[in-house]
Amino acid sequence: MGGQDEPIKARLRRELLSRRRAMDPEQVAAVSRAACGCVAAWPGFALAEHLVLYASRQGEADPSALAVTARARRIDIYYPRVVQGQLEFRRAAAEELSTGAFGLLEPGPAAPLLDPNAEGVLVIVPGLAFDGAGRRLGTGRGFYDRALGRMSRAVRLGMVATALMVERLPEDPWDVPMHGIVTETGIIDMRGVASNSGAHPSGD
Repeated sequence: MGGQDEPIKARLRRELLSRRRAMDPEQVAAVSRAACGCVAAWPGFALAEHLVLYASRQGEADPSALAVTARARRIDIYYPRVVQGQLEFRRAAAEELSTGAFGLLEPGPAAPLLDPNAEGVLVIVPGLAFDGAGRRLGTGRGFYDRALGRMSRAVRLGMVATALMVERLPEDPWDVPMHGIVTETGIIDMRGVASNSGAHPSGD
């Protein structure tokens, strides 16, 4: 059950995963709609040429509504795929996804691959929790940290319910911080500006 000697991140993952799973589906749906609305109205979204989404799991904020807006704006949409212990992003529509690694929906191996050096990339990043400084707590496998570490030009925007925002998360040297966080209440960028429409995290 964990104790004083349990690693901090492991304890937080256990506690936050339990909290996320306990969230009411209607609450999660409302959070997802509001968060997607904040991103769609954000000037940074209008600059995107490539949008990376994810297939949500139980209790996780769902970014799928952004696909509708992205298609209308002719923005290419990508989803993560696990290949030999690494995460890559391949272009696909939601209906083209199928069950892959860890039981998650992912694109097929023939779907076009996103160039890690491409410009105009906005990545919507899932997480168990985030804090106001852009730190992220994932599942512990390191897939997103390794993938995002290779995408220096991409803008990283974490998506999460405010119920899963924490005051401060522990940080390891390999952790890749977010440029911004979107919740149902708006977008927080790491320059210290909070907005549901005007915040634009720097991709530098």
